[in-house]
Amino acid sequence: MNVDMFTQQVQTLQERLTLLYQSADTQQKLPTDSFVPSLLKELGTSSEELQVAGEELLHQTETLISLRQQLEAERQSYKDLFEFMPQAYLVTDAQGKILQANRAAATLLGVEQSRLQDKLLVSFIPVEKRSAFRSNLNQLQKSNWVQQNKLRLQAHQGESFKASVLRGRQRL
Repeated sequence: MNVDMFTQQVQTLQERLTLLYQSADTQQKLPTDSFVPSLLKELGTSSEELQVAGEELLHQTETLISLRQQLEAERQSYKDLFEFMPQAYLVTDAQGKILQANRAAATLLGVEQSRLQDKLLVSFIPVEKRSAFRSNLNQLQKSNWVQQNKLRLQAHQGESFKASVLRGRQRL
């Protein structure tokens, strides 16, 4: 059962109650004892249907909460794996903007980890190699192939070092 179905059942109950109230107004003019029992029976049936629907929604909500907790635990596990890898890892977008960096990358680049996010990778390329890097980046944007390249990165206030870079387009 979903929320739309539950809403429909509540709306149906309201419509039935409206009809019963209209019928009660009509029957007040004609004295009869059969109206009250039928009204109570109808209300009882509708109440039971709403209770069942509510229990189903509660069960579904509990299931969704449990699944969300599982997904969050898995996400945290992968985040921890990324964070504590001994190798330096950077995740960038197609323009070379750093989206994520693990601790090893921050240490190697000599920059506080939180400050790496949104920084352009080109800022860690030695000045004389930046033109070639940008050219490779532009080629990558036109290609659907995954490529592994070697390039030289330079720490913020330090020496340059060789890095292996795996670049590719993410397909959705």
